[in-house]
Amino acid sequence: MIEDDKTPIRSGYEGTESQPFTLSNISLSLDQLKEIKSKLGVTINDVICGMIFYGIRLYMEEMNEKTKKSNSTAVAVAKIIYNTLGNSSVVISNLVGPVENMALANHPINGLYFTMTGGPENVDITIMSYVKILRITMRTLKGFIDEQKFKFCMEKAIEVIFKAAMDISEIPTKN
Repeated sequence: MIEDDKTPIRSGYEGTESQPFTLSNISLSLDQLKEIKSKLGVTINDVICGMIFYGIRLYMEEMNEKTKKSNSTAVAVAKIIYNTLGNSSVVISNLVGPVENMALANHPINGLYFTMTGGPENVDITIMSYVKILRITMRTLKGFIDEQKFKFCMEKAIEVIFKAAMDISEIPTKN
């Protein structure tokens, strides 16, 4: 079996499914995402995926700069897919949530998110909407992923994409 190389988002450690993880999340207005969608002429899923993949890229670039300084550069190259979950670096899942406010035992629910557990990935990203708010939840391997830097890179990606979209004066047309 051939596995992916070690990278800033894939430790290669055995047994990570039983290691401690940290949770962090980012909340975005669905209206803001719809603005970006309209300006770019794409789907909401395109916007969200673009933000996540750009955020991961920013994190990997920043962390690779640190590893270059210590003379060890990790380059991820997918070789053979043998066991998708066993060799995966990141899992991304999404779920459309309720569009109206909910309550549990007469206590209003202010936010809702989900995450996955038990897998060997070092990063799990889940996306769920709840009453016009989209929450991106990041579950990262504690001690390997710098969760504050990872979250910062995600937020930076969102800012960059939003600014670039708002700078567009015409809506692109599909040919």
